[in-house]
Amino acid sequence: MRRLLTSAFILAALPLAAQVVWLQPDHDFGSFHEDMGIVTCTFMGVNTGSQPASLIDVRANCGCTTPIYSHNPVESGDTIKIKVGYNPSGRPGKFSKAIYATTDDGVKTTFHIKGSVIGASNTLASRFPVDAAPARLSNSILPFGKLLKGHSGAQTLKIYNASSSPITPSIISSPKHLHAIIEPAVIPAGDQGVISVTAYPDQTQAWGLTTDTLLLRPDSNAATTVPLTTVMIIEEDFSALTPQQLTKAPALKLSADLIDLAQISTLPEVIKRSVTFTNTGKSPLLIRSISTPDRAISFSPYPMKPIKPGKKATLNIYIHKDALSGRSMLNSRITIITNSPARPTEIIRVTGEL
Repeated sequence: MRRLLTSAFILAALPLAAQVVWLQPDHDFGSFHEDMGIVTCTFMGVNTGSQPASLIDVRANCGCTTPIYSHNPVESGDTIKIKVGYNPSGRPGKFSKAIYATTDDGVKTTFHIKGSVIGASNTLASRFPVDAAPARLSNSILPFGKLLKGHSGAQTLKIYNASSSPITPSIISSPKHLHAIIEPAVIPAGDQGVISVTAYPDQTQAWGLTTDTLLLRPDSNAATTVPLTTVMIIEEDFSALTPQQLTKAPALKLSADLIDLAQISTLPEVIKRSVTFTNTGKSPLLIRSISTPDRAISFSPYPMKPIKPGKKATLNIYIHKDALSGRSMLNSRITIITNSPARPTEIIRVTGEL
């Protein structure tokens, strides 16, 4: 018992080690303009121990955040400070950064800063080039690439609130095979959101190169809308077919894959050419799509009826000279998409000089 009492008296007589109590480990800058430049805050602590205390290391988790501090020890009861600067240049939107400090007693403390940067005009023009006042967009085109029937694909673009008030963007018009979500639903001033669009090719009759439009209303009070264009190539998925099914599949043979009109000026105002489709396979041939981006070309009949094995069908192609005004030559493509696993896409080129 005497030993325990003696130990207690000895411990009580020892001076207390340095101990830093930090007053506030978090700081919120709120919303501020990028043009303000570097913003700063100061984290303060008190040495509540009886020995001097000092910082031996302070570092941030990002090069945009710079801590400034002194290694000099502070006496008991004095204040120890860490000044932190955040550089918003080229960084519009919300941010959250961490700063890690270690005192000479080995205690580690984590501080946090956050805020939202309202971007400068030059920054917004480069990172969000599409004007959708009061917002700006990273893009207005969503390229999906190739999508197979029975599957889905997703694309995203960023939306930035360039105003000084919260906005509530919404998609007010969309084809049924495109599903759009905007997160968050309400975007604070100077903050970013994401528009996510998922495409379901099974829910459209389209095949091949397909473009569609969604209409974005940047805010509930906005008078105008912004078109968002989706681009995809829709193809059939033949991966589940067995070898036996492949041997019995349809196949398309064209009588010609090039229509060369030579000197178009010597031909009638509406030029007609025909191409024969032959099903050389063992199952009915389905003509999924026939398309061309050239408004000077039309065709009939379309849609075409299924072509039985060994049978033929004729596609009439019309070239309208009045739609070729201003051109020096014609070099166009007609794309045919079928249910032939071997060659689901065929191309007919139409050429000529004017």
